[in-house]
Amino acid sequence: MRLAFQTSLLLVCVLLLVNCGGGGGPASGCRGQTGTPAPVFEHVYVSNLLERTVAGFSVSATGTLNKIGQASTGGIGSERIVFDPNFNFLYVANKFSSDISIYKVDPSTGALTALAGSPLAVGDPMTDEPIQTIAVHPTGKYLFVANALAGFWAYSVNSTTGALTPVPGTPFLVDAMQPTSIAVHPNGKFLYIAGSSIPSSITTYSIDVSAGTMGKIGSGAAVSDNPVDMTFDEAGKFLFVVNDPAFGDMSAASTTVFAVNADTGELTVAPGSPLRTLTLPRAVAVVGSFLYVLDADARQLGIYNIGTNGSLTQKSVELLSSMTEPSALAVNGKNRSTRYLYMTDAGSESVAGTVAAYRVETSGSLTAIGLPVSTNGTAASMAVATTSTTPTNPCTQ
Repeated sequence: MRLAFQTSLLLVCVLLLVNCGGGGGPASGCRGQTGTPAPVFEHVYVSNLLERTVAGFSVSATGTLNKIGQASTGGIGSERIVFDPNFNFLYVANKFSSDISIYKVDPSTGALTALAGSPLAVGDPMTDEPIQTIAVHPTGKYLFVANALAGFWAYSVNSTTGALTPVPGTPFLVDAMQPTSIAVHPNGKFLYIAGSSIPSSITTYSIDVSAGTMGKIGSGAAVSDNPVDMTFDEAGKFLFVVNDPAFGDMSAASTTVFAVNADTGELTVAPGSPLRTLTLPRAVAVVGSFLYVLDADARQLGIYNIGTNGSLTQKSVELLSSMTEPSALAVNGKNRSTRYLYMTDAGSESVAGTVAAYRVETSGSLTAIGLPVSTNGTAASMAVATTSTTPTNPCTQ
């Protein structure tokens, strides 16, 4: 009995010390609080092709877009734009000057600061081939750059300075020349690169993340004429490839879906694929179990249900009659409670481009949020960043 009483008394004293701030030190007066959660910020960035700029926009709690600034790229033909997975660095491919602009991102304000030496030359300086597309490895350790001729370059990334160093064996060849799009599997083990020369195909490379070495796997997987964009579903089970047959059969199927073997990297055509979606697709995006295909020529957005086996069923086709030339799609992270789809309009010689936000409903349909916001240029490509600052904890102040 006496032992039980002493034990109970000890527990009371401990509770008093924790909850009433006894004992002094940094925990004094915290009463068991865990601190203030880190605020989350979302920003959208759009590259302006002819103006050589990147326009930044903050996303409000309700999804509306507000312009926060514009940064010069210092390159020519600023087009494809991507983030590293931690949203520390923003990369912009300057197509015609064959270099990459690299920016450090302020997590709270979204402000961009160009790194020393930016833009950095990439590819072969002897050929000076235009950059077609870029991609970042899921770890952020590697950057991949495709040129307009026959292959792609792989670079290791200095996590502090952003400096780029060619990996062993670079550049790497593809089965179909004139690469247009790169997709890295979410598990980081495989890279897929689309080549648009006839016949078009997808070349697969394995990635040794620790060594940075790469190896070609098999021969290219055939796709329809002129693939222009591709993306994975959020689980990495399927690869969606859309093509723009501008110089081929415009009545041909425009979307090919591949089932992806996450262990071997092998691609297998999904049931019902290839599928006739829109006439001249420009961009593709996935939110949950829905595929969105953008047609720049017809100014349409196709919405499709993704089956468990990768098959596509058309849900609707939305007319984009208010747009001049729809150019790009982007979505916020799959960990966000509210999903948004962003769409750019390249504009025209007399009208600047815009970016518009849409809330993705559980049905896959879209609800416009606010009005389109000007990018002050020829909107070409887009990337979304979700960042946070260090949380506060009064018990450790």
